[in-house]
Amino acid sequence: MQHYYILGFDENTKKHLKMQLGADAQISVVDGNTLPGGILQKSTLLFDCSNIQDIEPLLPVLIDSNVNCIGIYREREHIKKEHMIRFGIPAAFHLSAYSCIPYYCTAFADRINGTVGIVDSNIYNVRGLSLIIKKFGYDTLEYVNLETCCTANDMVDMLCINCSQVNTNEIAKMHIAGKLPKKNSIVLYKSDEADIFIHDIIKLNRLANVIYTLEEVYTMLAQLLFMQQFHAHIYTLYDTSKMSTTTTSYRGSLRQWYMEGGTEVFDSLGIMRPELLSGFEEEIKSLKLLMARAKAFSWLM
Repeated sequence: MQHYYILGFDENTKKHLKMQLGADAQISVVDGNTLPGGILQKSTLLFDCSNIQDIEPLLPVLIDSNVNCIGIYREREHIKKEHMIRFGIPAAFHLSAYSCIPYYCTAFADRINGTVGIVDSNIYNVRGLSLIIKKFGYDTLEYVNLETCCTANDMVDMLCINCSQVNTNEIAKMHIAGKLPKKNSIVLYKSDEADIFIHDIIKLNRLANVIYTLEEVYTMLAQLLFMQQFHAHIYTLYDTSKMSTTTTSYRGSLRQWYMEGGTEVFDSLGIMRPELLSGFEEEIKSLKLLMARAKAFSWLM
């Protein structure tokens, strides 16, 4: 059973939230004074994006309790993007997407897996980046500095490094010495945009073509991880349904379908076997969970 806390909002919005979150959900309406007292581990806090500053004093408690924070917005301009990113809260839903929240809070059964390393000592940066990564079914390894990362001897698919904290000379030396984690791609970003200088990009162009801002890393990860998972599920549906044999006719009329298929239609009836239909249902369920994540992070795009 999922437990939600609702912070702020008018009575009408609270009513709709309660209706959409499911009859079996536990829902508590709280304010900034009552929240820290008895918050449950791994619960979910819903808050108004236009009042995100109310969250800032509560962040230490929310992080310690591993609370999933989700913003709700009426209009895109109500989102204070710089605050959302600085506080490490990348998930936000429009009011019309209430019904997606339970799907977003449900664990994602990943089809594709992998590990992303994060070199960043800022707990809010790590919180936001790791949440996006984990929501798409990937694992994270978190390092407070580059030395810890290089001595851990971990295998990662992607390594994200905050160049506002790690000197670019140090990154270049570790790369030349072959001490960076093996079999990885390097994503460089700076949490303070004022720190980005052209000589850093030139110096590190052997590792990456660009040094991102923190907002750009959020966006890049959300799109990259979504597309890999999405393509995996679509390919499974495509392959199981034998769609490769009907790609020329499925876009046409029913007459065209019949003329091309002929009596071969009887050969494809096996697709309606109970075990295959069950497999389709599981894929479609996973796609619903995946689409909920896409909607949660779409405000970044």
